Parts: sequence; structure tokens; C-alpha cells
Amino acid sequence: MADPSSGESTTQVSSFEYDSIGQVKKKSLKEINGSKTTVSKEVTYEYDELSRLVKETCRNMEEGKITENRVFSMIIIAM
Repeated sequence: MADPSSGESTTQVSSFEYDSIGQVKKKSLKEINGSKTTVSKEVTYEYDELSRLVKETCRNMEEGKITENRVFSMIIIAM
């Protein structure tokens, strides 16, 4: 993507980190502009002992905002 005013191009790169069982722990969006690399957005994930997603935290570095979502699951046992 190129900035129309400066003509400089910016490349966006997504990267992922995984835990020992392959669940996504962190997702980052980086912007590379020449020799400068900045993280513009970062999302972290937390799971319970049954590997269910229980919390997602999104940090928007450009705006300085943090959004947190909690996921609640119910287990229904039929007898």
C-alpha cells in the first residue's frame, strides 16, 4: 500500500504465536515502512483447561485502545 502524499509504500504483515498444543496465543499486525517496523494491532487469546476460548484481548496501538471480550461456554450433561 502506498501513501499518496509521500509516495512511500507500507507492507502489512500478520504473524501468529501458538501454544504447545497448537492454539493461537497471539496474533499481530505489523506495518513495515522502509526500515521502520511498527505493531499496529495485537490480539491475545486465553483458553480454559478444555481448550475453549475464554478471553480475547485486542490492542489497537495506533488509537491506544484495548478491547477485551470474554467468552462464556456452558456444558450441558444429559442423563
